[in-house]
Amino acid sequence: MAGKKPAKKNVSNSPVATLKVEQPGKPILYVGLKGKSFICPTCNRQFVRGIVYEHNNEKFCSRNCIG
Repeated sequence: MAGKKPAKKNVSNSPVATLKVEQPGKPILYVGLKGKSFICPTCNRQFVRGIVYEHNNEKFCSRNCIG
């Protein structure tokens, strides 16, 4: 009778895989009304529908504009 194999190590349990990078801004779906569009305060980009990022009660078009 053969001996039992040792259990495989799970890659997700390793300490290196558990590090998460904190990204600035919370993603929010912005849907504007008729004639109302979002204008980024940093780069003046405007759009009617898309993802905006909220950081310190201000909204930006991308995480690069938050910096």
